Amino acid sequence: MDNDQLKARLQMHLTHLCKGEKLSGTPAAKEGAEYICDTLRSMGISTRQFRFSAYLSDPLSSSFQIWDGEGWRKIPSRPRSFSANCPEGVEGELIFDANALCRETLHEEREFLNQVQGKIVLAFGYDEKYAKLLDLHKAAGLIQIWESDEEEIHEDTVGPIWGTPDASSYWTGLSLPVAAVSGPTGRHLLQMQNSGTRYRAQLRTVVTNEIREVLLPVAEIRGNSSDFVLVSGHYDTWYVGAMDNGCANSLHLELAGELQALKEQGKLYRSVRFAFWPGHSNGRYMGSTWYMDHFFSEISENCIAHINSDLNGSVLTDRLAIKTTGLEGNTFHHEIMRRAGMDDIPLVFGVPGRGADQSFWGARIPYHILARFEQDAEAKGSASPGPGVWWWHTRYDVPQYVDYDILVKEYLYLSELVRTLVMNQDLPMEWNPFLEMQRTEIEQHMEGHPLAEELIKAWSSFTKYAEQDEPDRSSPKAENYFLQAAGTLNALKYTYGSSYMQDAAFSYGTYPFLRMASVQEEECPEDWYLFIQTSIRRQVNRLSTEWKKLGEEMDRRR
Repeated sequence: MDNDQLKARLQMHLTHLCKGEKLSGTPAAKEGAEYICDTLRSMGISTRQFRFSAYLSDPLSSSFQIWDGEGWRKIPSRPRSFSANCPEGVEGELIFDANALCRETLHEEREFLNQVQGKIVLAFGYDEKYAKLLDLHKAAGLIQIWESDEEEIHEDTVGPIWGTPDASSYWTGLSLPVAAVSGPTGRHLLQMQNSGTRYRAQLRTVVTNEIREVLLPVAEIRGNSSDFVLVSGHYDTWYVGAMDNGCANSLHLELAGELQALKEQGKLYRSVRFAFWPGHSNGRYMGSTWYMDHFFSEISENCIAHINSDLNGSVLTDRLAIKTTGLEGNTFHHEIMRRAGMDDIPLVFGVPGRGADQSFWGARIPYHILARFEQDAEAKGSASPGPGVWWWHTRYDVPQYVDYDILVKEYLYLSELVRTLVMNQDLPMEWNPFLEMQRTEIEQHMEGHPLAEELIKAWSSFTKYAEQDEPDRSSPKAENYFLQAAGTLNALKYTYGSSYMQDAAFSYGTYPFLRMASVQEEECPEDWYLFIQTSIRRQVNRLSTEWKKLGEEMDRRR
């Protein structure tokens, strides 16, 4: 198939997938899932469609208005998924948190939070942890201001629970009504507040938080090994969702057909699974967490890589951004691009964030990779993630803003990447650089902390067994253990809790809580400092113990 034919097929898939607004649990979402399943089955691919109950949160409408001295003035707004359903409304003084994104000390945060009871807070930023803090301090409501200047209001979620709540997490949900306004609207409100006038505000939100049935298509293409690569992306969307996430779905459908042909030729060493998640947008990644919960053993024992696709095919983009846990090394991706005939395209590297259905850390998978074309960071005109385009999570996320030439390039990269992982017995591995990257990050987080020496000593004790020449490729058992070790290190780097649970949906970053080691006692309230130090102590215990067990096992298998 040449690139023009590929482009036409990708466009055909996207046209079918953009026929309706596919929020999970809606008829349009079910039609999208049926199209995915029918397409896969038409190519002879074994496909299952799971049906199950999901806890979903649809933001329907909001009313935000302020009293300007003469009457109530209505301000355009949208409610947030997983915020409180508050149709009766709340009223209170409107206060602006000017430092929500740039506080110098936690004393300042405590001082502000002590003022919010019964008030409606206006603030920049979309942080779930911030919303929960306002909730705990009994604010009446939160109005989120978008940080960049587009007029459209972006849909989003503010839920602090990752995936479906369980009996131990449901009570940590949000009981605060939250709505959003655009950047220009928020800046205008800020100018009004700066005049010195005190304003009252009213906020009403209508949010349906309920259980509905969802569909999860999963296709499997069997290779010679039971080990598999998981290729995933959500199919549910805000509005019609061309870039987010119809383009990724189209890439995966075409790639599945290519791999099925290779299977029929007997060329697949490993298997591959394609999963199309529901519940990403209005379920806080519940589709991928459901799959993790119900197939934990298979994933933890046999999944060697999770390749996630999200926000592909956007116009205005000019470089391939690769988010990776890093075991394969950057050189590997340059070689993939060379083999795909795109070695002239700039590559930028980063680490996966806490989003995009990254629900599988507890399964201890050695490779996690997400790649898409993005704009140069300085060229981005929007605070939106990924490509940084203003139509993200709006009604304008339509096929007219898709660049099919970019989508073809993303396909060529993805195809070469997945084929390399499933057709070759040997996997790419730069083991010592992978360890060095983690050691550097740990030292940076813990610099100057009283527990730094203890943690670095534990790491050094582990690496005396781990640091050596690259794994012996003539010994599959030895290589397999290095893969298991890499998966364990990924889990320890990206989580702070149990492998069988999901951490809170907060943007803690890598090595959660170690990042707080830089907080000084004098810049933090006494109780918060105690809580932070308790978290760090427990994480040092966890990391040290896990590293020790890992090192001893590596020594036994050497």
